Amino acid sequence: MKSAMRIPTDAIIAPEKLSGYLLAWRARNDKSAFLARLGFAPDRPDLLEAAIREHIQRHDAVRDEVSVYGEVFVVDGELVGPIAASPIRSVWIRRSRETVVRFVTLKPRAEMS
Repeated sequence: MKSAMRIPTDAIIAPEKLSGYLLAWRARNDKSAFLARLGFAPDRPDLLEAAIREHIQRHDAVRDEVSVYGEVFVVDGELVGPIAASPIRSVWIRRSRETVVRFVTLKPRAEMS
C-alpha cells in the first residue's frame, strides 16, 4: 500500500499552467471545456488556482512513481468550481534535488479509464 501525505500549502502552481494550458483551448488534451463546465474561465485563473489549492487541502496525495526526474504524486478527489464540482486527479512533482512540490496537471476522473 502506498503511503498518503498532503501536498504542501506552498506548492508551486505556475500561472502559465493555468492560463496557457488548462484554461486555453487546445486541439489535443483539451481541459478548458471540462473546466468551463465547472465555471472556470480564462479571464479568472485565480479561481482555478484557489480551487486546486482547496483540492490538495481536502485530499491526500499518494506517491505514484519515482524516476530520475523526481517523485510524482497524485491527488484524487473533487474539484469544486464556481458552478459545479467533479472528481479529478491532480498530478504533482518534487524534482530531484529540490524540496518544493510543483503542480503538473489535472485530469477529469472520467478520462482515467
